[in-house]
Amino acid sequence: MLKTEALRDHPHFPWLDLDDRARTEAFLKQRGWITDGESVRSCEKPGDGNMNLTIRVRTDRRSLIVKQARPWVEKYDHIPAPWDRVQYECRFYERMAGVRAVADRMPRLLGADMEARTLLLEDLAGARSLASLYSGDELSDAEVRQLGSYLGALHAATRDTAGGRFENPQMRRLNHQHIFEVPLAATNGIDLERIETGLEEAAARLRNDAAYRALVR
Repeated sequence: MLKTEALRDHPHFPWLDLDDRARTEAFLKQRGWITDGESVRSCEKPGDGNMNLTIRVRTDRRSLIVKQARPWVEKYDHIPAPWDRVQYECRFYERMAGVRAVADRMPRLLGADMEARTLLLEDLAGARSLASLYSGDELSDAEVRQLGSYLGALHAATRDTAGGRFENPQMRRLNHQHIFEVPLAATNGIDLERIETGLEEAAARLRNDAAYRALVR
């Protein structure tokens, strides 16, 4: 497995573990991200992320989000992923910190360690996923306006950025693979029935549809 190989090949890398609270606390203290008198009370998974190891760290004083990139996709650890993707994310947070219309609607970047491929982020307590939209929920008119305002400000702040600071070709290739290639692979290791009953049968019809496959190509 890719994860096993990476752990073996990089024994001195500070691999974090959701179930190892002591290691997480030591990591945070070594970087000055929590104070000497601050103790970690719990480490938990904050949501259903795919790409990175993400930990909600609750100390005796506050709640923080620790995000570490690995050379694999965290949810599917047999799939390789660009290990340096965290650098691009860090640059994005740094740039947006000066754009109030965007920064006010995002967590703040509190710390970054590029050697450890790890970010420390503000925990937006009470924030929720919008996955319910897939099940028929709708955004209100006010929410649509807020979303439009956010996206407009984000676009205006990044449209003329030169030098490729936010362009990540490796992640683009990975996303292309998982949008256009993996879903049509005969065996891709994804159990679609766990997502929704009948989804595997629907996917099989598309995989066997020559016209559809040609359009995807």
